[in-house]
Amino acid sequence: MINEIKVKEKYFKLFACCIPVYGYKRSIIYDIQRDCSETIPNSLFHLLKTNKNTSYSKILLKYGVENKKIIDNYFDWLIQKEFGFWCNSVTESKSFPDMDMEWDTPFVITNSIIDIGEDNSINYHDIIRQAINIGIPYLQLRAYTEKNLDFYFSLLKICEGSRIKSIDIFTPYLKINPKEVSFKKNCQKYLRINNIIFHSSPFNKRVKFFNGLTTIIFVKQTISDQNCCGNISSSFFAINKQLFTESHHHNTCLNRKVCIDVNGEIKNCPSMNKSFGNIRNTTLAEAIEKPGFKDLWFINKDKVDVCKDCEFRHMCTDCRAFIKDPENIYSQPSKCPYNPYIAKWQREEGYVSVEECGAYKREKGFVVNKRKVNKLNK
Repeated sequence: MINEIKVKEKYFKLFACCIPVYGYKRSIIYDIQRDCSETIPNSLFHLLKTNKNTSYSKILLKYGVENKKIIDNYFDWLIQKEFGFWCNSVTESKSFPDMDMEWDTPFVITNSIIDIGEDNSINYHDIIRQAINIGIPYLQLRAYTEKNLDFYFSLLKICEGSRIKSIDIFTPYLKINPKEVSFKKNCQKYLRINNIIFHSSPFNKRVKFFNGLTTIIFVKQTISDQNCCGNISSSFFAINKQLFTESHHHNTCLNRKVCIDVNGEIKNCPSMNKSFGNIRNTTLAEAIEKPGFKDLWFINKDKVDVCKDCEFRHMCTDCRAFIKDPENIYSQPSKCPYNPYIAKWQREEGYVSVEECGAYKREKGFVVNKRKVNKLNK
């Protein structure tokens, strides 16, 4: 228990990397430095947010001595979890600034998805050269029909000496041995390969080699632009400063992204309908400067229906291709299986859909039925 005599005139301070995020039913402390999180009750969130630089004795005075045990337990838990520390004065407390929430990058485009189909009139080698000229650091090559591995290695050869940092390859299952000498040599030669994922495989397997730089993954799942886009799962969550700060300003899926679908259409996402030109007659550099191309970059989770009430919003990505209301670009992702109003996933007992917790209003977005939600959470 907290020693009241020692801390009554002290001030509690969260570490700058430990940031509380509010949710409708519960909140979360994001530990940006240790890439982890802990759920907390909203009462603790409000205590932390509304009592910055407030002494312990004044906090007790504000909430009443009858709540002292709860408050002490909160602070004991925060210290135990190493989320914060005690300061001797308000001056000392104010000397520890909050984390800078600005986000920026020197890259015009940070990542690109290139879908590869059967159309031989699309020059994929030229697309790679264009990506290099723009300075895109991360590429994802996705094929839904079988391609010889030599095709991918020929694309990788173009990347030698470029600023491309990492490449992921999704391709239909090929009967290969990851330990085969020629295959290993090519992977070792092209160290920009991050993952090679063989989908539609008869088995699941993961092989990591070359000092952990390249991972070969076999998955039974059949991947297409329709089933691999927009899925939201806790297994995809990430906690780091880059994502956390970007998510406060931008859409974490579409920001600084350019994609090419199997027909050569240049889009924000291969699954979206709107095209900004075809790669046969429009360059990537031209497409990204067209009116409207960058609009979706600025739709962050705090603007999206339901997501803005979710405690996971700054560790989650966002989909604008598959949304519940195609007429409302701020609509909730249609493939999200989590209900933040009752803090339950679809697989959990007692789960009900978001739609059972309120109603969509054209002008206001999603409006919560507080009476019904309170009854569900009783």
